[in-house]
Amino acid sequence: MPRDTALGQAALSPTWRGAGFLPRYLGGGILGIVLLAFLPALAGTDWGMVFGILSMIPLWAWALIILGQAAIVLAGSAKWRLLLARLPDNPQRIPFRAATRATTLGALLGQILPIQIVTPLTRAWVARHHDISTGRAVGASLMEQLFEVIALAAAATGSVTLFAFGEIGPASVGAAFGAAVLVLMGVTAGLNTLARFLGGLGLRSGLLGKLSQTAGIAASLPRGATFGLLLLSLFRYGLLVGLNVGIFALLLPGIDLTVLILAYPLIIAVLSFPVFPGGLGVVEATWVGVLATSGIDTATAVEAALALRIILVGGFLFGVPALLWPVMPRGRT
Repeated sequence: MPRDTALGQAALSPTWRGAGFLPRYLGGGILGIVLLAFLPALAGTDWGMVFGILSMIPLWAWALIILGQAAIVLAGSAKWRLLLARLPDNPQRIPFRAATRATTLGALLGQILPIQIVTPLTRAWVARHHDISTGRAVGASLMEQLFEVIALAAAATGSVTLFAFGEIGPASVGAAFGAAVLVLMGVTAGLNTLARFLGGLGLRSGLLGKLSQTAGIAASLPRGATFGLLLLSLFRYGLLVGLNVGIFALLLPGIDLTVLILAYPLIIAVLSFPVFPGGLGVVEATWVGVLATSGIDTATAVEAALALRIILVGGFLFGVPALLWPVMPRGRT
């Protein structure tokens, strides 16, 4: 059995899902909703104020937000399609339009479910109509998530380096960029080292065993494919940062954007925690803390953080019809 197919099937197994995951996820979802509902009252504001500041977003900004959200989906689709074509053992291809529909469905369901789980599943559903096995489709999705983590690690390294300088200038920006580049240059060697280390532990099952398999397959990719995947991952990260920071710049004129850019790796980490659907509640609470370090009062920070959620979700939903239509290719059932 191809290694990536075996990896995908392992990911769908009850062992990978983990006993008790559903109750924990439902509990996290309920906690997130409660946190969102009471966050304005705790900060001395209300939802009326939150919806009121939405008027600060002009039509041209809405257009850019919709395009940005669409570009994020398209980049993710391109990465998954690239992996399907470049993974070892019987490379397969899927039309870009179909890859886009699959990724959009995952992002849509990811608003209320763990996106790390539903996106591989929606991709597998669409891939079946193109004679691509479920295991391979899911395995390629898991591999894509690994490169997202690598891009995040590079961005976080750059942020920490910039923060250590204490100010923004040519020297600090150059050092931050250099640190991020060093992380990216060591990807293949790092993946090989990780695979050998975990393999040496004799772990063939469980989370670490699957991580070892994933790292080993990723390290065997052609350099061109690795470069393309990292470039697309960094492009997506840049779009995410630009959307979030740009919206805050419109909602909170005059705010120092440096802190927001430096803190964004933390936001991604919180957003990726699978117990809270889409980081519901916890992302907003984290943003409030970040904004507070920029001198924004708690009530205003809560209003801006909640408005950010509404704007990002709204911008994505506006673009869904164009990304999703048609749901399935004509003539296929």
